[in-house]
Amino acid sequence: EDNRIGKLDLFCTGFPVIICNDTVAPNARHGISMTAGAHDNSVSTNVIWNNGSMGISVAGNGKGNNLAVNSIFRNDAYGIDLDGVGFNDNDADPGAQNLPNRGLNYPGITRVYGGSAYGWIEGTFNSTNGVYGIQVFSSAEADNQANGEGEASHRMPGFLGNLIGIDNAPGGQNGSTSFRFGPFSNTGPSLANRWFALTATDTDGNTSEFSFRVQYQCDVIFANGVDNAVSNACPAP
Repeated sequence: EDNRIGKLDLFCTGFPVIICNDTVAPNARHGISMTAGAHDNSVSTNVIWNNGSMGISVAGNGKGNNLAVNSIFRNDAYGIDLDGVGFNDNDADPGAQNLPNRGLNYPGITRVYGGSAYGWIEGTFNSTNGVYGIQVFSSAEADNQANGEGEASHRMPGFLGNLIGIDNAPGGQNGSTSFRFGPFSNTGPSLANRWFALTATDTDGNTSEFSFRVQYQCDVIFANGVDNAVSNACPAP
């Protein structure tokens, strides 16, 4: 918890003359690496960026690795990788016992939209029956991979979490559900043009990889300053 791995910090030394230098301390490979079936670990409230490969890599077949509530962005490869070799497609296998964190599927974003100050996100999720925490991440810039990472921590209420349930899965198969979360709000710059991604975590602590990234869309009803009274008008087209 509460580590800065590869994060740019302002490092200051000296008295009475204070000298400050921007420092960067990335790992050449993964920010955090779990191997050999590592299981039931909690990795949270860390800032993991600028590393040479994955933000968090989990190899082997260990389960219960809770990777929620981290700010993971600007790494050279994927933000979270659950088999140590790269991005996994969502699949219909509810067990996926050969993968870490049971190969838990990531949520899909249908759209994310609203005004400059607050908005909504819609999507779908496929998995076994149960309750899942869906976390919403926002980043100022698009990730270099199609499935996004998640900066999130200071631009909007960090790691916005929501619970959803699935109760329609047939025996030995996945079920599905749709969701709409919001309104969420920013605490600084406009939400316009930001990039969003999601993760899922089950009640056993298994966290998915990041979803595909989707850019925030300013809804046309806000384009002409309808909600200027609450500073929610999106920039004009």
